[in-house]
Amino acid sequence: MQIDTITTERLLLRPMQPADAPALFSIWSDPNVSKYMNIETMTCIKQAEDMIFFINKLCAKDQASRWSIILQSSGEMIGSCGFNSFDFEHGRTEIGYDLGSSYWGKGSCSFCFL
Repeated sequence: MQIDTITTERLLLRPMQPADAPALFSIWSDPNVSKYMNIETMTCIKQAEDMIFFINKLCAKDQASRWSIILQSSGEMIGSCGFNSFDFEHGRTEIGYDLGSSYWGKGSCSFCFL
């Protein structure tokens, strides 16, 4: 089951869209960010477009759930978060998030997993 949006006082989470590619590319092309992810540092926007397509395909098959993280105050995309590798038989999943490095240490991701 896909949730349309999640809102907090500061943030909006919504399913990734193809139009998010430029903003997510700027995050995923930062080696300081990608070294903590299970992806290679991106070098062209097409890689971000392909990743969004792949993630949305997994979401449609209930194999993942991923959202873009957007600041309510400015509309700026600061990262993504979600659940990967659903194991329904054992009731487990992998939780992950990425934030642009300029948002590290500012409490931006604390909302996701409370």
